[in-house]
Amino acid sequence: MKKKGVALLYYGLIIYLLIFTVIILLFDKVSIFYFVNTHYSPFLDQLFYYLTVLGNGWVYLIIMLAMIWVSYRYVLMFFSALVIKSIIVQVLKHLIFPGVLRPQQFFENFSGFHRVNGVELLNYNSFPSGHSATVFCIAVFLSLIIKKNHWTVIFIVLAILTGYSRIYLGQHFSVDVYAGSIIGMATAFFSYRIFVAKPADKLNRISWIDKKLSILKAG
Repeated sequence: MKKKGVALLYYGLIIYLLIFTVIILLFDKVSIFYFVNTHYSPFLDQLFYYLTVLGNGWVYLIIMLAMIWVSYRYVLMFFSALVIKSIIVQVLKHLIFPGVLRPQQFFENFSGFHRVNGVELLNYNSFPSGHSATVFCIAVFLSLIIKKNHWTVIFIVLAILTGYSRIYLGQHFSVDVYAGSIIGMATAFFSYRIFVAKPADKLNRISWIDKKLSILKAG
């Protein structure tokens, strides 16, 4: 294990959570949303319009398919993390905190805010942010298996920017992104521990667990 890459991941996420926690404690979600919404530019509109797709479902499907050529263990790890993440997010959205208003419905008249062309704003089920949960789950997963400092930095930065994009585009409040990012991190670390860090003996005895798909035939 390349400990430096993993250590950087831990430190980076801890710093992110500490800073985000302080911001949420000092400012309410409306103030934070106003700040983000009033600091915009045509460049940022385009950047966040395209960057936010990193939290879409088809992204992790592509990554999961790519893992088939790396290790079936990683496929199982990634799949389990995403399933657990999705269950937690949906339970929170629809059962525990049903109908939480998104910015457009919360402010009733969203016409006075900055809107990005081409972005369809939703009205309900704001908490937590599913996009944030997905992108942080992906970032932690990729950082844990690649274990390269420069890639870890890239993954963390992309995850943070994608979370920020959800506020910038008017889809979520800060608390939604904060909760989503924690869910994504936690599920990725949990699955890593189960399948890679401290796997059960029964799991390791599965004959194909550490194999991968290969289109090359021996001999």
